Amino acid sequence: MVDGDGASFIVYYKGNSEPLALLLPDLGPMQIWETDHTVATMEHEFEGESFSFTAYSPLFMDVGPGDLELRVFGYDSTSGDERNIKDALLAVIPVAVE
Repeated sequence: MVDGDGASFIVYYKGNSEPLALLLPDLGPMQIWETDHTVATMEHEFEGESFSFTAYSPLFMDVGPGDLELRVFGYDSTSGDERNIKDALLAVIPVAVE
């Protein structure tokens, strides 16, 4: 994942290799995420087998349609060996900014 931070959802400027913001749930007023990256808090919702979320950051305000992409990270364990699990980029999705 990104520098070992373990974030699954990360927003990038399209084609850029540096993350713009990690999307992480709000921990509440007394806790913060320990990362050197910018964090945008997100709210998520499960409905049946669907998953959706909304993220907030001032960094998302002055971008045009198609400027941002969401990269979804997870793990690849295709070898079947639990000791050989590797970080993997699972999807790259254009971000809809409202």
